[in-house]
Amino acid sequence: MGPVRNLLSFLLLLSTVFVCFSCEQKGSSGYVPLYDPTPAGYVPFASGVAFATDDTDLFFTQQELDLLNDSTPTYSEFRDVKLGAQFDPSLNGTAFRFFCPDAAKVILCLYDSAQDPYDQPDRILPMHSSKSGIWYVGTKAASPVYSLKYYRFRIEDHTGQGLVDYRGVRLTGAQTVVQDPYARANVRSDGHSIIIDPRRTSLQEKSPWVPTSFLTPKAEDLIIYELHVGDFTKKASSNSIPGVSNFPVAYRGKYLGLEYAIPYLKNLGINAVELMPVHEFTTDNPSDPHGYSWGYLPVLFFAPESGYATDETDGSSYYQLRKLIDEFHKNGIAVILDVVLTHTSNLQNILYWIDPKKRYYFHLNGNDWASLGTGNWIAEGERYDGVIGGAEKVFAKKLVLDNLRYWVEEFNVDGFRFDLIVGTSRSTLELARSELTALNPNIFLTSENWLGSYRHKWLVGNGYSQWNDFYRESAKTRFLGELNDATTGTRIRQSIYFSKDVDDGVGFLRAKNPVDVTNYLESHDEQTVGNFVNGSWAKAGIGITLLMTSLGIPMVYEGQEFVRDLSKSQQQSQQEDVQAIDWSLASTRQEFYEYFQFMVHLRKNNPGFRVGLDPGGGYRTDIVHTGGNLAVGYVIDENQSYGSSFVVLLNMHNYGVTFTLPPGSWKAQCAVLGNSDPYNNTQLVFLGDGRNVPSGNDFDNWAPSSTTWVLDGYSAVVLKRQ
Repeated sequence: MGPVRNLLSFLLLLSTVFVCFSCEQKGSSGYVPLYDPTPAGYVPFASGVAFATDDTDLFFTQQELDLLNDSTPTYSEFRDVKLGAQFDPSLNGTAFRFFCPDAAKVILCLYDSAQDPYDQPDRILPMHSSKSGIWYVGTKAASPVYSLKYYRFRIEDHTGQGLVDYRGVRLTGAQTVVQDPYARANVRSDGHSIIIDPRRTSLQEKSPWVPTSFLTPKAEDLIIYELHVGDFTKKASSNSIPGVSNFPVAYRGKYLGLEYAIPYLKNLGINAVELMPVHEFTTDNPSDPHGYSWGYLPVLFFAPESGYATDETDGSSYYQLRKLIDEFHKNGIAVILDVVLTHTSNLQNILYWIDPKKRYYFHLNGNDWASLGTGNWIAEGERYDGVIGGAEKVFAKKLVLDNLRYWVEEFNVDGFRFDLIVGTSRSTLELARSELTALNPNIFLTSENWLGSYRHKWLVGNGYSQWNDFYRESAKTRFLGELNDATTGTRIRQSIYFSKDVDDGVGFLRAKNPVDVTNYLESHDEQTVGNFVNGSWAKAGIGITLLMTSLGIPMVYEGQEFVRDLSKSQQQSQQEDVQAIDWSLASTRQEFYEYFQFMVHLRKNNPGFRVGLDPGGGYRTDIVHTGGNLAVGYVIDENQSYGSSFVVLLNMHNYGVTFTLPPGSWKAQCAVLGNSDPYNNTQLVFLGDGRNVPSGNDFDNWAPSSTTWVLDGYSAVVLKRQ
């Protein structure tokens, strides 16, 4: 059938019916696609392009073809249909499936070089249509082991031109020869898609991939470190990262660079990293689409960012990210991915180019675009605001759920942080939780659960944690910011006990258990603690003492361990030179780093700080003191139900405060001693540290000499029951 089908395909391509096709403009919208690199005098393809062999019969069963011709697809029916390019090593070829419901014709374009222009393929092959809107074809000509491993899809209407959008404007150029939304790898965000064989270890090693066996920690045991792959090693030199020698400068800002730096994170004591977005993204800046970015403008949800690979053109991004995750696992560190599933880039909106008229993947307000403040809004289910958006958009839901399972099944990730989770529907998120826990019972799901004053209130108790901005505002803005009023006193005590049942007036979720909240003082979204406290080691030290002794899941941000100083404007400016970690701080601020490290290990080694369910009465007791609202003391695990009991004393006043200790024998483990001056002569001490052991009755033999403890201003101490 091969030669006959080739001839038929050739005749089909030549006999395109040119029909006058018009589209009435029904409205206007603020959303306008920005990216159209169409050369003057553009024609779809140069003459004489050869056809690839059509081997569809070898790749598709009749059962699947019957399914693909279901004109009323549902998610449950199509859940296991593998969209994108699926390499079959037994046939040494690839099956392609591409959802494009309004196309009159879709042509698979194959290239033998990453540098080939999109309109100059080396082979073409018309795809077969189906009633479900999925186009499909199989060919032995396309394989990751052959030169023809690069591909795109040419989309045409009945005139043989690009589709017409909702405004009556015809798409042209690169908007008609698009990348694969399901591509496992891509040449940056706007280059060709790349066929990948996920079964092999790497591009160089043909041996089967065997991931490291790793048990994801329980949520209550996590100590999370948020980082940006590029930032972390962009300024690293040979021996600048503590515990890492001979760092290869060629790996700066790359997956391999972060892999090389894993010993540093392991020594710090954290047991989970949260990677800021690593899917293929852009900047939405037409003049610099591949510039520095945090990654919150995704283009291709399944393709790891190729700018972090040592070669952005060969598909190594897939294997290098997967190996990075595996190396984290070998070192006892879980990996959480920050995923953006509510919107896509406006500059390179491939989902729009695939269906520019009906915009099948997106929520709309009439004919206008709905938005979360991002320009567009993916329509995988019902809207949080109750606006009726029509029938469920099956393939938008499928894209979201396929993507989450993909990262677990092929990369073995341990969890997700959902950006703007309010933009994703309850039905999809509940199904995601069900499907993901079936793959990994310990999967960790946390979220940015706010949009203005709206939050998904149903998240509590439904398997999702939430970034605790109530904790951040209480602990950093109010307590470390020295707002000396009754509200601060109340909020800091609530925050220590996982913000239980808090209503902050803007819909904060009423947490029922410590695992419902991810506590933090800083993240990529706001100024660092170091900047907020004007570089005060005393205040920053009190902050980390508070964070590591509070109930809830603690998260720190890259560089927080050496009081990195970035304002909110510097953070949000997203400038690479500003954002990249300055590793000289690890040397000049080594003492603070060591205190930070001690606090991480103190939490990690004592289960009383790591409680998943509300421990109820007898767990925490407030300690009487002589200070005001900026002093707080508490007993942790008073009944020793989880191990040892601890006393934590914190004083953000500028004067000494006397705390009345509970009965028993107590021994100091660590202390921040501000000596009533937060900017000078701060001492950071911890058990076993011989440099700065303080003198005085309260610290003689690291134990109190009476039933009280006098704590200077801007100081903290943690004591353990003996």
